[in-house]
Amino acid sequence: MNRKNETFDTVLGNRVTACGDLEAGEGGQGIAKLAQWSGRPGEQFVLKVFGSDLDPKATRERTDFLIRKSLDKRSPLFCTPVDRISDHSVVGHVAPFADGLPLNDFLQKAPRSLMQTHCAAIAIAQGLDLLDKEGMSYGDIKPGNVLLGEHGSAILVFFIDLDNFGAKGVAPPPSYGDPHYAAPEIVRRMKEGRPGVPDKYADRFSLGVLLHVLLLFVHPSEGNDMSEDRYSKAMWEGKWLLDPYAGSLPPYRAGRPPAVLNASLAEAIRGGMSLERADRTSAEKWLKTLLRTSHEITLCPDCGRAMYFDPTRRICPYDNRLFSSLSVVLPNGVRIPVESNHVVLGRDLLKSPHVSAPHVVLRKLGNETSLETMGRYGTWKLVKGVWEPLKPGVQTEIAAGMKFKLADVEIGVEK
Repeated sequence: MNRKNETFDTVLGNRVTACGDLEAGEGGQGIAKLAQWSGRPGEQFVLKVFGSDLDPKATRERTDFLIRKSLDKRSPLFCTPVDRISDHSVVGHVAPFADGLPLNDFLQKAPRSLMQTHCAAIAIAQGLDLLDKEGMSYGDIKPGNVLLGEHGSAILVFFIDLDNFGAKGVAPPPSYGDPHYAAPEIVRRMKEGRPGVPDKYADRFSLGVLLHVLLLFVHPSEGNDMSEDRYSKAMWEGKWLLDPYAGSLPPYRAGRPPAVLNASLAEAIRGGMSLERADRTSAEKWLKTLLRTSHEITLCPDCGRAMYFDPTRRICPYDNRLFSSLSVVLPNGVRIPVESNHVVLGRDLLKSPHVSAPHVVLRKLGNETSLETMGRYGTWKLVKGVWEPLKPGVQTEIAAGMKFKLADVEIGVEK
């Protein structure tokens, strides 16, 4: 397939016409071109024609399996084949075009917030959880097969090139993924020249590595890729060398420091790299963990950079400095630092009969300081010149510059 406007008939009675080149249109298995498909006129598609070195019968059967699965209809994440060339002298398929950049290129193009990469991670986990529930494995999870795009402030995720998938009753794939993302058992078989058929457990390893790159902007082998021996130790011996909960780490030089993660996300990555295949973090567990931590992204009160909330954290993961403490300033100028787990303000301290005995409790957990009202006479927060009441029993995060009114006593918050 070297000519523009080359047209093929398809097994579903349609026609597909090659109409343009793709930036990365030639790979190890064949050539891909932008195309128009008569099944959905006006939309952009990709026509992929496989090389003559692949088994044509097995490749057609595998393509037909993907067409029957209709994953693109089940989820907008998948750009899987919708039709196949009917000409027996050519093996190829038609898939929807995904307007995005490979994951690594997307991360390098512009600064990405922790919330953006977190949302992208949720989408990736959703897609791979769907595959798992369909009894399929991706077989080639790597940044080049995950495209990310933007629609306003939203991050769009697309899975492309499912040609190396694995499924029961289907011929094994022609290749077995990228060694930088493949599970140790797959890499070992590749080195021995033996087939390493992908499965859900191998996918789980690759998913953990991919999400490590997405959330931290670095590969798990960072700092240990100068020799094959060190790389092997970093990737295929079941231990995550950048684990922030396993002891002191050298200062980070690239990406985000691993210490921005909280315990549950670190556990997910740690589990994903396990040598015990059944213990590896599944896409479903990743999805639950990511959804649960969606509201746990917080900011360092000093440098303003993002991290996941961890109540045990005492220092900023970016500069290793202790988080500064806030103080409550009373009307008489007395400052009460909030440096411990809780500080109670009440009638005895504030010298007002309208203040409850214990009126509010202030807590410092990790990088966050909060105020919870307990008094029956009411607590208010000053917001744009208006005193807004606080609900009892609800913790309100506080910051320097805020003002509160405890019954008839006004207090301020300062660093």
